[in-house]
Amino acid sequence: MDFVRYVREKMNPLEPIPSGVEPRLRALSGIRAVIFDIYGTLLISGAGDNSLISEQKSVSAMKNAISELPGSESIRANEVLQRYTLLIREHQERRRHEGIQFPEIEIREVWKDLFSEFFSDPISNETLEQVARIYEYEVTECWEMPGAGDVVRNLHEGGYRLGIISNAQFYTPALVDAFLGTPLDLTVSDGGPNRGSYGSQPCSETPRSTSSSWNTELTLLSFQIREGKPSVRLYERIRDAAEKMGMKSQEILYIGNDFCKDVAPAQKVGFRTGLFAGDARSLRVGPDGLPAALKRADVVLTELQQIDQVLSARGI
Repeated sequence: MDFVRYVREKMNPLEPIPSGVEPRLRALSGIRAVIFDIYGTLLISGAGDNSLISEQKSVSAMKNAISELPGSESIRANEVLQRYTLLIREHQERRRHEGIQFPEIEIREVWKDLFSEFFSDPISNETLEQVARIYEYEVTECWEMPGAGDVVRNLHEGGYRLGIISNAQFYTPALVDAFLGTPLDLTVSDGGPNRGSYGSQPCSETPRSTSSSWNTELTLLSFQIREGKPSVRLYERIRDAAEKMGMKSQEILYIGNDFCKDVAPAQKVGFRTGLFAGDARSLRVGPDGLPAALKRADVVLTELQQIDQVLSARGI
């Protein structure tokens, strides 16, 4: 199944809601790489953090997702959904018991446990991924943040290294490809952080002919290391990867919509930071309030195109 096309057909256009924040722009010299958050920054997220989804919509999505599985006609979708929600919490708790302060799960492992409880016949990894995708793409409300695709392409053509640090799952790359028009390849040649029962290639996308703007070494999604933002470990990994590529931490600009999860940990590893305040749904300013968040970030953007005004030198 072409999931990039599926996403485009299933989702309805969204517009950002003005936050009322004034941009604070200044030239940041010496930037060689730009790293982005996804939900709420590159993509409009209808629920802000993708957590506020109506029960009716979730039940309908679950029913559709499992409809092709043998024996699904005798299973109540609302019961599957309830157990799915509980399993997510159980998997998170396991990670906490392992000492992870900000646990992330591998959602395919949740689906595997779910299937084992409701279906007697074994289900292949390919089928599992397809069911998980259908469910997630039907409950998720996303759209391109205005200008995101053009900004990414222009930065890439301008010589900047581009990457992503985001709380996200294996199904997220299809969303990025669908709305921004550039594939997000998570393949790791050395077995890397996503090694395991699903192999080194975490997303079985339909092959795309379009070349990618993203640098694999500078991209990390939370499910790959089972730990989520605001854990500084995600940022440390990208900092270390950048150093191997000959870049210093202060030569990296990180842009995200959440002060605590994006700006604060990025600053801890020495990145320059941009708080994206272009959508009231997703803007998160933290416990110290809006004035403090706006002051502490290096720049405040209300449109992604404002990055052009911030970058005073071409990438290398």
